[in-house]
Order: sequence, then structure tokens, then C-alpha cells
Amino acid sequence: MYLGEITKWNDARIKALNPKAALPDLAIAPVYRSDGSGTNFLFTNYLAKVSPTFQSKVGANTSVEWPTGIGAKGNEGVANMTTQTGGAIGYVEYAYAKQNAMTYLRLKNHEGKFVAPEAKAFQAAAANADWEKAEGYYLILTDQAGAESWPITGASFIIMYRQPKDVPRPPKRSSSSTGPTRTAPTWPASSTTCRCRKSLLSLSRRPGRTQFRITASRSGRQVTRHP
Repeated sequence: MYLGEITKWNDARIKALNPKAALPDLAIAPVYRSDGSGTNFLFTNYLAKVSPTFQSKVGANTSVEWPTGIGAKGNEGVANMTTQTGGAIGYVEYAYAKQNAMTYLRLKNHEGKFVAPEAKAFQAAAANADWEKAEGYYLILTDQAGAESWPITGASFIIMYRQPKDVPRPPKRSSSSTGPTRTAPTWPASSTTCRCRKSLLSLSRRPGRTQFRITASRSGRQVTRHP
């Protein structure tokens, strides 16, 4: 679709993957990020891995020359353009798809299994990665092994001090004060923090173990999951 080779939703190649679906005789309108972004890189990196033609004609980068489609700025722009355009297909971060109640597709992963974009599939991709050999935790998680792995997964990390040098001190409180006090923040002994725009993920792993502890924080709420 993003090479302009499949132009109709009822194309025989799409029908072969969706034998029970009633596909319309409708033109496909691919929507892409017009600005440079990590989302562009992950999507094109995945396509380049599974399609030699895409690798040779387009390649993988934060910004590429798309041979077809409609450009839109940012995840929000792609989400809006996709929902407002008949026959459109686009790619956005999971949070935008969820917030906009967008219809999503299932993708064939490295093991040939069709999986949906959901938390357990993102966790599976991270858990199946070889972090021990990833210098500086630099590892691209597209097309990861594992039957449950979502094939377009990415993580970006912020390295933090275990013990910060300048710990904020709580404000002084007089004996007549009735307001709440603040305490100095505590920091985990071993963790790496990943910030993904709208959400905050913290991945930590005990030495010698392959399981990760993933903590997601959004709007002040924290949820911990053990993949």
C-alpha cells in the first residue's frame, strides 16, 4: 500500500488474508507522517525488514520520500486525516489510536502469527529482546521474535541517577501551618525509565533474570505489570 502497488481494498492479495471480510471496491489512501519522527523510523524500519522492495526504494529513516499517499504532521495530524478520509490507512502511536477509537489491524509477526496491538504484545516484544548484548540499551524492537510479539514496538530511554546529587528539600513548615508538606523523592536502586510522550514507562530487570517489571504512569496513576 505504501509503495503504491496495492491501490484498492478489494485487491486479491488483501482478500487472501481476509477471506471472510466483505472488502469494498474503494481506493486506498495511505496517510504518512510529513515531519521527521521516531514513529516514522519505527514504521519504515519494520517495512524495510519485511519487504526488500521497500528497503531498496524507500529505506528506513525518521523522514523518507514516500512514493504515494497523503502527508500529515504529527501523530494527531495522521489520526485526524485517517479518520476523516474515506479508504484511508495510517500509522500512529498506540495512545492516539486508543484515544481516537480508531479501527486497527492485526499484523503478522516474526513467527508468522497475527497479533493485535495491545499491552501484552508490546511487553512480549521487549521480553524477547536480547538486552544483555544491547550496549547502552540501544535495541530496535521491530520484528522481534516471539509468538505474541507486536512487530512494530519501540522504546526510548532516559538514564537517571540512582541517587540524585541535588535532592529537593521539603519546604519549611511553621508550627501554625496546617497545609500539606512535601518529602524528598525516593529513587529506585536499579531502573531505567522510558518516556513515550503521553505515557511514562519504567523497565527494570533483576540481575540474571530475563523478566522485566514494567511500570506505566499516566495522569498520576501507576500500574505495574510483570510480562
